[in-house]
Amino acid sequence: MPIRRDCMVMNLQIGIWQGYRLDRNITKRVAEEAGARLDATRVAKALVPKQTLAPIITCTSLIRQHFYDHTLPWKDNGDRLMTRQSYPEFIKKHEECTEQFKWEVDHFIDKTYPLARAQAEFRLGELYNEADYPTQSELRRRFYVRIDLDPVTAGVDFLVDLEGADEIRGAIDHQLSQRITRAAGDAWQRLYDTLQHFAGKMEGENIFRDSTVTNLQKMVHILPELNILDDPNLKAIGVILENEICRFTPNELRKEPQVREAVRERAEELLDDMRGYMIQFGLPRQG
Repeated sequence: MPIRRDCMVMNLQIGIWQGYRLDRNITKRVAEEAGARLDATRVAKALVPKQTLAPIITCTSLIRQHFYDHTLPWKDNGDRLMTRQSYPEFIKKHEECTEQFKWEVDHFIDKTYPLARAQAEFRLGELYNEADYPTQSELRRRFYVRIDLDPVTAGVDFLVDLEGADEIRGAIDHQLSQRITRAAGDAWQRLYDTLQHFAGKMEGENIFRDSTVTNLQKMVHILPELNILDDPNLKAIGVILENEICRFTPNELRKEPQVREAVRERAEELLDDMRGYMIQFGLPRQG
């Protein structure tokens, strides 16, 4: 897969109002009463009940998880790599999750927040301070979901004419190679971790949740999108998993001990094979 042509760099940014406020006066009082230094403690007030923001936080968790499922690590600043193949399915689900996020934010600001604010003086007692509460219009600006998109750049894209430009281009290409290796290795590691967890839960009479099976099925489903180097070994492992392991439902694995044991043994064989392929990436990581 030509990385520069078929991949893009994406950065997900989510903002939410946390609903907490540092109370310096109470912090000072607590420190003095405890005979502690002022920097030894911080007292933060929950301006609204925790449960009022829970639906919004759930939405942000879903958005983040979906983003990470379909991307690979790129830079330490939060940039992630996504393939062109991944984008259509990703953006459709992302927009659905974002719309739900916006609905929850509107409901909170228009309905829940005014009520919580009206009850705040009774709820907080002497901790209450009217100035702690932003207006609804100010509050709305605290909530957002954004995605920045950029191309994958290489040394040839550095066009600044200055002394040492060739060395800079060489450094850029070296960094690009390192990031590609890291991203490709992450796909292997994610599959390995998921399959290892699955194999462990299949052992003996271990109790397992449906998600143990569905998570592996999900990983195998998106594996072609994450195979940025078009690695034939990774592709072959995915096909074997789909045909020999992922075809069984959780209930079938619970009710048929012989099938379950055969599947576990096959999973262990594949894990052994994967360790050999993953050496080139300095993998697998354990624990």
